[in-house]
Amino acid sequence: MRTEPKPESAAVPGERPPGLSPGRAAAWIAVAVAVLILAWPLIQTRLPPPADLPAARTDLGYPEWSGRVVGARDLRGRPGPSVIVDHWLGEAPPLEDRVVVVDFWATWCGPCVASIPHMNELAERFGDRASFVALSSEGAEQFRVGLERIGRTTADFAAALALDPAGRMAGATGLRGIPHLLVMSRDGIVRWQGHPRDLDVELLGAIIDADAAAAASAAG
Repeated sequence: MRTEPKPESAAVPGERPPGLSPGRAAAWIAVAVAVLILAWPLIQTRLPPPADLPAARTDLGYPEWSGRVVGARDLRGRPGPSVIVDHWLGEAPPLEDRVVVVDFWATWCGPCVASIPHMNELAERFGDRASFVALSSEGAEQFRVGLERIGRTTADFAAALALDPAGRMAGATGLRGIPHLLVMSRDGIVRWQGHPRDLDVELLGAIIDADAAAAASAAG
């Protein structure tokens, strides 16, 4: 008895071949993108510094830096962003011909709030030779409510408080996490960058002294 071979399955018009359906493929892509977004800060901290990162200008007396910058673009030794403020909560500090310290922070950020006493100490110590700006990307009402929540008032800050809800300066810095400090000399170059806890009196004092010496040398 002869058995007829089974005919091969004919393709049905509109029928998709076996494999991942478009929905499942899209789901896997979404998962991969989410993992990449979450892992990027960790990956970024392990990347080598840019090849064109200049050495610190020790001939000008500025302290040398070490380590990596986490949570923002590494701007050390490069021109920093302009100080862009939408609204000052009080009197605006002088920003010309002196060192400017910008503290990116927010009332909802626990480590930022914990850094307030340290930043006040620096501002009270060097406020006559440098300008301190505590810049938040919160809106005015959000900031007011946030201050009440943490039990603070504007009088509790030695730095000049400022708001920029559009986050323009933060965007120019490539900011990805707060708190974060930029210390810029009067020529606009970033001389130090990092977490507030890592900037002590000695280091900031050395930057301010070097800035004054560089300005005097240029004037002479």
